[in-house]
Formats: sequence, structure tokens, C-alpha cells
Amino acid sequence: MPIVWLLMAATVHGQAAAPARPNAQAAAPDTPSAQKNTVIAAPIPVNGAPPPAGAMALSVPQARDAMREAIKTTFVGPIKTCLLCSLAVLSPVTDFRLSSSGFSYGVAATVNNEPFPVHVSADFKKLGYVQAYKISSYSCSNGGCYTVGFLPKPNARAASSFSIEWSDETTAQSFAEAVNRLVYSALSSEGENDFASFSTAAKAWRENPAKPPLGPEADRHRILAENAIKEKDLESAIDHYESAVEVQPMWPEGWFNLALLYAEQNDFADAADRIKHYLELVPDAPDAQAARTNMIIWEDKTNK
Repeated sequence: MPIVWLLMAATVHGQAAAPARPNAQAAAPDTPSAQKNTVIAAPIPVNGAPPPAGAMALSVPQARDAMREAIKTTFVGPIKTCLLCSLAVLSPVTDFRLSSSGFSYGVAATVNNEPFPVHVSADFKKLGYVQAYKISSYSCSNGGCYTVGFLPKPNARAASSFSIEWSDETTAQSFAEAVNRLVYSALSSEGENDFASFSTAAKAWRENPAKPPLGPEADRHRILAENAIKEKDLESAIDHYESAVEVQPMWPEGWFNLALLYAEQNDFADAADRIKHYLELVPDAPDAQAARTNMIIWEDKTNK
């Protein structure tokens, strides 16, 4: 298909992929005979303006959840297409990972009947806003499928660039809006403003001698996060801790545990951000110096 995504904004390289998740489908640029496209959401330039209203209706946590849910949704079947000018059959997306700075996934492709595992990573600050397209081609059934990409011209092509496809418009649109929301957050001063508000609330919390216990919703997520850790499901643990600090941000242990989990996943940008929140709440904690040391190391790793 002619719509490509992650072009110039992604790092694409051959790499052994993790075991495939059963529902996600990645596809490379299609053959010229399949270039029939209908734009269902046009992109806008990234020039400081926010993305379309559908994206800005989401909070950052909601956008992250929407991306994860979209990846779990049923996709079209295996697709034969042109990758590096060879016939390729691409299997589902594998090992999808999302952080504050971007996302990555694997593609267990084959080229000329030989395994060709590929890893794709994207930086939100370099992506630009994305768009969703309806694609009509031999690889899609029931009237077409839907792919997300950011190129302004539907017929643009590039070798070894990838798209992600859905069999329904709603999911493709949801994924596009979620990406746009996170691109805007990464490119704006939104994060800095959020932390400034958090710092003000944290100061009031520190000065209040009565520290309220976790509320029922936050405590529920704490229990589920701790259980997920026991089951070695770190992504689920992260999701639950994130939900807990969203409903009760004045919870130091939640921020601390998130920092450790993100560092375990080599997501050093999020690890540094979460330990920063922890230190804002308890700057004089017994482990504060160790936490500051980790934050410096993680920030350094982020910038490399």
C-alpha cells in the first residue's frame, strides 16, 4: 500500500522479535497496483497548533490507554507486499512498547521465504501528526482496511517503512488521535505546566501533617499492580500504578515503584520523570539521595 508510516521519524533495523501478539498486523508499502486510497482524517502541520479536536478530547493517560487497546484489536490477515523490493509476508506486530518519548514494536517479516525480523521505533517529537486512511487493495477484504500514516501525499512511497492496519475505521481513528495527542504533549510545554501544578499541590501536601490514606480506587490499582509484579507482568503493573497516581497523585510509593518499573523496561525517560515526582513529594526521604542519583543516570541515558 502506498501509505507509509514512521518514515524518517523511525528507526528501522533487523532484530530478533519477541513472541507475536496475536492481533496486531504491520505492513510495508504495497505494490503499485494497489494504490487506491480514501483519506478519513487529514493531517495538519506541526507548527505549535494542537491536533484535531478528537485528539485533544483525550488526556495523556487516556491516549496511552487508547494506543494499547488499539494494538490489541483484531487486524486483517497476513499481507503479501513489497519490502526492500522483495516479496514479503508480514506477521503480527510484536512486543509493542509505549513510553513518554515514543513507541516501538517488532515485525516478524519474511523476505523471499527467509525470516527477516524487524524492529521499529518512533520518537513523538519527530513523528508529526498522523492521519488514518482507508485502503482498497488485494490484501484487504470486505471493502478495504484502514491504516495510520503521517505522509501528506497518499501516493508517497518509501522502502522499508511500515504501516499498521486495522479492519475497522473506528480503531484506526482512535489510534491516530491517540498518537496525535501524545505528539502534541511531547512538542508542547504541557508536561512542564503539569509538573508546575503538581509541585504546587505537592508543597501543600508536604505541609499538611495529616496525610490521607489511599482511596478505594487507588488502592484497588495498587493491589492489582502488586499482583501483576508477582506474575511478572510488568506492563500491567505499570498500567495499574499509572491509574493509581492519576486518581491519587499525592502517593509517593506509587511514583517510586513506577520509576523502578520503567527503568526495568529501559524506559529511562519515564523512569526519570516518575522519580522526579517522588522526590517532589518526599525530598527528605531516607532514599532521596539514591533516588536523585538514579534520576541523573536515567536522564543521561535518555539523552544518549
